[in-house]
Amino acid sequence: WWRQRWEKRGESAAASTERLLGDARQWLAELSSPDHKYFPAVWLPLWEASASDELWHSGYQWLKNVPFDARGWSAVWWQLAAWPAPAGPAKELLARAYIRMSSDDLPHARWPRTWLVLWERSQDNKTRRALLLKMARDYLAKTCAGRGRKAVIAIVNEMERRRLNRERLRVEESKNE
Repeated sequence: WWRQRWEKRGESAAASTERLLGDARQWLAELSSPDHKYFPAVWLPLWEASASDELWHSGYQWLKNVPFDARGWSAVWWQLAAWPAPAGPAKELLARAYIRMSSDDLPHARWPRTWLVLWERSQDNKTRRALLLKMARDYLAKTCAGRGRKAVIAIVNEMERRRLNRERLRVEESKNE
């Protein structure tokens, strides 16, 4: 009911909007189950209207308590990933994305964008980068959809070019010895 009222509210109805945001905050505060299926429908508009550390933590708790295929999982994850989070939860958030992305049979539409965030945040970790390249190759073999796919292809191609250059240099060095 809340989501329907939110979508029907008028742009000029500031009081109505504030009342709905207050209702959403109260609903989230009283939520007894951290894995409620309607959580994203209420949390996402509230986040867009007034993102905060408190909301970040409620979204983080929801992600930790629901299966990867829960409706709204990637939308909530994406919002949380863009927020400057504390180090521990931020690492856990990235780890959950790695697990979800590697377990997807057919990747979701936000897969390329999520992959790009993980790629950017794993610059100092060769093992993670290798895993991400394998995941990207698998993804590219499965589907041709998703925003950001061209960027994933460009990175995979660049890393393959670098690997071939290293291999060529290694062969040349062994010939010179």
